[in-house]
Amino acid sequence: MPHFVDDFVDGLERELAQARRDAAAYVDRAEALAALHSHAVDLSARLQRPLSADDLFRHAKDENERAQLQALTDRVTRITRDGSGLSPAHGPGGRLDTGAEL
Repeated sequence: MPHFVDDFVDGLERELAQARRDAAAYVDRAEALAALHSHAVDLSARLQRPLSADDLFRHAKDENERAQLQALTDRVTRITRDGSGLSPAHGPGGRLDTGAEL
């Protein structure tokens, strides 16, 4: 039966849809973090020393790899539609041009 006034079910549906979008964003961020972690572990083993975020970009094989790393970094720090962000706990989200603060 059609209705024209929002009710409790409509509110639940909106909340559920938003929760699903948020969950998908967190899964995407976790996947990007896992890819960056894998890359960092490999690089650290090659260099045989601890890394900084800048090291990932400085030691990229080429511009293509640097762009891929930037895309991963962007996924980790992306701001959500409502501005709440999915940024790391230690700082605000947003585009990182150098990867200096991941």
